[in-house]
Parts: sequence; C-alpha cells; structure tokens
Amino acid sequence: MNKLLICDKSGNKIGLQTRQNVHTKGFWHKGIQLNIYYRGKLLMQKRSVECDIAWNLYDQSLATQMIESDDEDEQKTLKRGLLDELGLDLSLLPKPQKVAGPYKIKKTYKYAPELRNNEFVTLYKIDLDKMIKFKINRHKIDLTEWVDIENVKKDVNSNPNKYTKTFLFWIKKGYI
Repeated sequence: MNKLLICDKSGNKIGLQTRQNVHTKGFWHKGIQLNIYYRGKLLMQKRSVECDIAWNLYDQSLATQMIESDDEDEQKTLKRGLLDELGLDLSLLPKPQKVAGPYKIKKTYKYAPELRNNEFVTLYKIDLDKMIKFKINRHKIDLTEWVDIENVKKDVNSNPNKYTKTFLFWIKKGYI
C-alpha cells in the first residue's frame, strides 16, 4: 500500500508514513481536492462509513491525499484520485483549474478525538461542458449527487454538521 507524503510545517517533504500514522500522530501532509461543476450544479460525494475520517459527511467531488506514487505532482494526484474514487479518466475531462491553496488546515474530530488531520490542502475545479458517467468506489463514497450551489450554501448555514470541515472551509473562503 502506498504511503502518504509527509511534510514539515512549511510544506516541504520530509518522508512517508502510513495513513493511520499520519492521522493519529498528526503529521502534516498534502490534500488535493476537486470540485466538478455542470450547468450551475456541483457534484458532491457523501463519504463512505468505511472512511477513517469524516465518514457519512458531504464533501467535494474529490478529496484525496498525495501518496508516494504521485511523485509530489498534483496532476498525478488528481488523475489517481479521480480514477480511484469516481472511475474517471482525467485525460477525457477538461483541464483542472487551480482555485486556491495550498492552505494549512488543522482538523480534529469530536467523534474520534484521537485523530489529528493536519493538511496543506489545494483546491481545483473542472467545469464540464457535457454530462459524464462515473462509477463510485463504495469503500470511499456512499453516494454522489449534483446539487444546486446556492442551495448548498444555504444548507451549510443551517446544517454544518452534514459537511466535512474542509468543504466548510472552502465555502467560508468563498471558493465554492
């Protein structure tokens, strides 16, 4: 299994660690996220209950972490993540546009106080010109749905506990 790239507090690679060690020992690591848009709607995923972090919460279209085989390349991370989580071939999609980041985000969780998720997170987006078919990885995603962006922004205010901390961060910063 590929190990996650870990960083110092400035985002420089210092080694590799297992996912479990990264999240229990609080190592800084890199997260790459992507929102896919089509005609004013955002593709959101509801994370699988099998996930170790933020299970059963709504998140970006893609939320992945940089691993050893990505060679510190964000495009490789996006390509691998899209194929792994949504069964999508990045080469068949419009080119991802960098929206923001990396941002340094520290996250802890009431439901799992032993977890510390310290990430340098970068957000990308893809604007589709036609609908796509995808196949979700049920170990990572329970469901996907196209949602009206303005409705999600309203729902975030009244139901923030339905969403991942990073998704809330991007909304607050105005990147969604």
